Amino acid sequence: MERFVKVIYGVNFRKGPGTGFDVIKLLPKGTVVEVLDEGPGTWYKGRLEDGSVGYLSSLPKYTESFIPEWLVKARKLIDFGKQFLDVPYLYGSTRNNTKTFDCSDFVQYVFRHSLGIKLDGDSRSQSDDAPEVSLDSLRTGDLVFFQKDGRIYHVAIYVHDDKLLHTYNDTATIYDEDLKPTKANGGNGKGGVTFTKFSGYWKDKAGLCKAIRPIR
Repeated sequence: MERFVKVIYGVNFRKGPGTGFDVIKLLPKGTVVEVLDEGPGTWYKGRLEDGSVGYLSSLPKYTESFIPEWLVKARKLIDFGKQFLDVPYLYGSTRNNTKTFDCSDFVQYVFRHSLGIKLDGDSRSQSDDAPEVSLDSLRTGDLVFFQKDGRIYHVAIYVHDDKLLHTYNDTATIYDEDLKPTKANGGNGKGGVTFTKFSGYWKDKAGLCKAIRPIR
């Protein structure tokens, strides 16, 4: 999952990991920074809310660990959703029934029952439920949508570190959060709720078209 720090004492945000690199800006107390990487030495590579990337000191006098409220909610969402791994896929599944899901039903159910966020019932209308966000700035809990012939046909929940949590048809192998075939499925491809890698097929070939951010 994503990692963040909060600035507790003003610190320079630099173009590289060292005091010899140019200062991009001074980060005031209270600034929240996403940690992209640690090192070399006592430096974080970080990203600010506006998307800018740079380096800041990792010495404890400058920053402390921090979990944003949205991330607490996103982790709750994913923890709730993964209890349904292996639940079979059924197009047009009955809503408010956990015996089967289709993609939009699964998304609607887990958002409503874990966070109380009400989304529309199909992927096309769900795509208009919240502000659109850049596909380059996805974070856990964002919804990503896929289209074919100009029509949205699938929705999935983005999970940090190149994963999706979603459900699709009976050609799917069911994976756990570590992207290993689940014991119940044995890797035989029965379809249902699963984690998959985002890169590869889903990012490059499945018609990725937009993302929204229900958790704010």
